Amino acid sequence: MKDQGAGGNMLSPSLQPTASRIWRKHLATADRVQREDGTSGANASTSSLASGSEENEVSSVLRLRPKRSLDLTRTDGWDRETRRSLDLSAVGAAKRAKLETTTTTTTSSTSVESESPSEQPLALLSQGELERVMGFLPTDALASLHCTCKYFARAGATEHVAKVKVLDNPAWRGLEPKQGESWLSLLRFLAAGDAARRTEKLVGLGSYHTALLNSSDGQISTCGRGFHGQLGAGDYENASVRGAIALRDGPGSDGPEMRAVAVACGSSHNAAIASNGALFTWGLASSGELGHGGWTPIELNVPRSLSCLSKVRVVEVSCGANHTAAVGACGGLWTCGRGRNGQLGHGMLHDEGPMKRVEALDRHGPVLRAAAGGTHTACIVEGGRVFTWGNDLSGQLGHGQDGPEGREPERSNVFRSVALPQEVLSLRPKLGANDPERVVHVSLGSRHTVACTAAGTLLVWGDNSQGCLGLGDNLKRQKPARVRLQGRCVHACAGGAHTAALVLDPATRGTALLTSGCNSYGQLGLGDRQNRNAFVEVKMFRGAKVESVSLGESSSSAVLADGSLYLWGRGELGQLGTGDDRSWFRPRKVL
Repeated sequence: MKDQGAGGNMLSPSLQPTASRIWRKHLATADRVQREDGTSGANASTSSLASGSEENEVSSVLRLRPKRSLDLTRTDGWDRETRRSLDLSAVGAAKRAKLETTTTTTTSSTSVESESPSEQPLALLSQGELERVMGFLPTDALASLHCTCKYFARAGATEHVAKVKVLDNPAWRGLEPKQGESWLSLLRFLAAGDAARRTEKLVGLGSYHTALLNSSDGQISTCGRGFHGQLGAGDYENASVRGAIALRDGPGSDGPEMRAVAVACGSSHNAAIASNGALFTWGLASSGELGHGGWTPIELNVPRSLSCLSKVRVVEVSCGANHTAAVGACGGLWTCGRGRNGQLGHGMLHDEGPMKRVEALDRHGPVLRAAAGGTHTACIVEGGRVFTWGNDLSGQLGHGQDGPEGREPERSNVFRSVALPQEVLSLRPKLGANDPERVVHVSLGSRHTVACTAAGTLLVWGDNSQGCLGLGDNLKRQKPARVRLQGRCVHACAGGAHTAALVLDPATRGTALLTSGCNSYGQLGLGDRQNRNAFVEVKMFRGAKVESVSLGESSSSAVLADGSLYLWGRGELGQLGTGDDRSWFRPRKVL
């Protein structure tokens, strides 16, 4: 395709030469010119050879000058053109460089400045090429590019790239911007949700102890009460300062130390996943919650791997008050521990020592996520269907029907437990796997449950005597109820009798941390001890980028995007790791 003057056709994006191809031709031409000059002018001086080579390089660059890109306008005879280049390499392989070519009138001299052959000039990229490069950028970088450069905002490049990113991700299928919302805002919300699910595994809060995981080195540190060996330090002493513990693959302490990728805490026991998928547990084992089976001491004061799951790669673990649930990469769910309320899902009401697979779930599809609460358990299977089982005394399973004003209908039987997984029918996705209201996250407290949908809806149900559902009253709910929020809910967590939610603020485009429920030890982070029955923002984190929040029986934690960690709430046994035995009513930075 040839150029035909000022009104000629432009090259299509697929035929336009890239910067790297132009420079390869230029270097090949320069090398050929130097070789020819060396053979024909053996008696020439070094300075004249250099000047001749430089002139040939200039002419070669002009000869190899590419056709204009779609975003350039033609002037008569290419009289004046100034190209300022940017290195837009998203993968970081090419170094930042600069290429500037200036051509004056036909009688004026020509000069060329060049530094690096690995650059990607912005003027040489078509719209399609530019969007493909931007597709490699992370969400934060894409948003920054949209805010700091008018060109990208006016051209709609960032919006188009954000739309492609959302539509191409299978986990985000079925989602579209709300009225007045952009694709970039939706992408920011979805990326925040992924970050929350990734960092929530770094903190475990028990009744009186804490376990923290350093993501950089995979090291676990613990503090708080150690009466049952739940600190994993080899003794039974309390500690108000965090101490590191090791996961060793082998009996005793002879095996090699392993890197941890997730940690969870129950009332007095713990579980951790190693980088190879092995599951370690330690602490109180009075009901079989450690899952080792056979003859097991009533307490373990050091982490020990589960031999019964040696052929299973564990990808997620959750600890209830006295039971444990683990999800395998194969999609199976294993449980162990106290089962007198049916929380193990095996169809029986007794404790189980070794980890046992919940076979009733196999016919419903692979298990994606699982959560263990005080005396109940929940899981999400492929397609977004939610199953719950265990104690339903407060309606925490979500299977019932609420009476007038949310009050529970009268029933004759007092004992209400479900020993086999039962689907929460009100949460079944109406559009299948593409339903934007499908549940993607669930968290269980002592007697209540919270869930988040793919579209950012927060659902709550169960006990509400202390306002932990955040609905503005103290009436319990036996089926999921929607919490009205100002923005999309990124992440939520249920504690003993309190709840926390991360909400994307449409005004500031940041995340706001909201809490509700019991505040006897300042676990809401509001600076006082007054309970709340509606969600209130923790103002200390206003303007900060909170990625995830985790709750214990009476304590709370938050992980920020910069890697810092805050703890607050009950601390009389040193579980906050602040070096004292005080309870803190406001978040305090510990890492």
